[in-house]
Amino acid sequence: MEAWWNWVWGPTPLFWRWPERYQAEVRDGQPHFLIGDFKVFKRPQKAPTTEEDKKRVVAKVNSVRQKRYISLGLVESLIHFFYVPKGLDDIRMVYNGAGCGLNTGIWAAHFGLPTIRNVFRSLLPGYAQADIDIAECFLNFMLHDMLKEMSGVDVTLLEEEEGRKVKERWVRNWMGLRDSPFRSIQWMIRLKFEVYGDRTDASNPFQYARVELNLPGSKGYRPDLPWVMKMRLDGHLASEVYVYVDDRRTTGHNVEAAWAACRRFASVCSKLGIQDASRKRNFPSTTQGDWSGSTCHTDGGMVTATVSQPRDGIRHGVTLGNCILWW
Repeated sequence: MEAWWNWVWGPTPLFWRWPERYQAEVRDGQPHFLIGDFKVFKRPQKAPTTEEDKKRVVAKVNSVRQKRYISLGLVESLIHFFYVPKGLDDIRMVYNGAGCGLNTGIWAAHFGLPTIRNVFRSLLPGYAQADIDIAECFLNFMLHDMLKEMSGVDVTLLEEEEGRKVKERWVRNWMGLRDSPFRSIQWMIRLKFEVYGDRTDASNPFQYARVELNLPGSKGYRPDLPWVMKMRLDGHLASEVYVYVDDRRTTGHNVEAAWAACRRFASVCSKLGIQDASRKRNFPSTTQGDWSGSTCHTDGGMVTATVSQPRDGIRHGVTLGNCILWW
């Protein structure tokens, strides 16, 4: 059953199933924007402080080695890893692209992420929301050859045979590399547009017939409706999916529509070789949990949103037509 809920050997992008214009970069990784020279860093990896921590580090690093995210190959320079507590009995691995000087020679573009305000565009009272998670989000995508030799990992401490020095290298977008977030989320947005499919197909969960504007100051403006609306053939707002790093939120005019949007997104991910964490999926609801730092409900005849952790400890609110926004 473990193989049913988990991708035991990890995902690999099925590049031939992507649109032709993306296939080369899906297979080989996007080229990096380099802005300087790299210094060679070959300082050996420090050992964990305790035997218990060493067991946890070995388990974590060997997991990505087993999935061939870290594999054999030419290594010119190393990056170090360290670990931080995760709960009481676990650790989180951190790979340091700054300490070795690698990140200083890479440029990464700024990019935006959706907030709960964006989700309002496709919600009305009674609409449902559901959540999808992409497992090992960055590691789904390939690291370009330009940086593989500079992304070496000293795994000597993980080898059972003493005296044997082993250096391997990352071949995926590893967490800690400056441009990994931009490169990986760019692929997720491209995938999202593949998920949309043919908007004129009535069987498509993301179908819509027209776009209607409801702008302030325009004739017939209604403050209880979104400013820009994708309208289905049946008159409901179209289903939508919002991408926040590895968390996706789908919307629909009822539970069935939101669930169909979930299924469509997950099936396209699997088709293209992207790891859908189906065990983490939430069933559609009008009282869905947190997403993007906020909670949004559509029950009780209105749309309400609450920020999960107010910074000043005080809850603030504003009413916009049928929407109440708290922060």
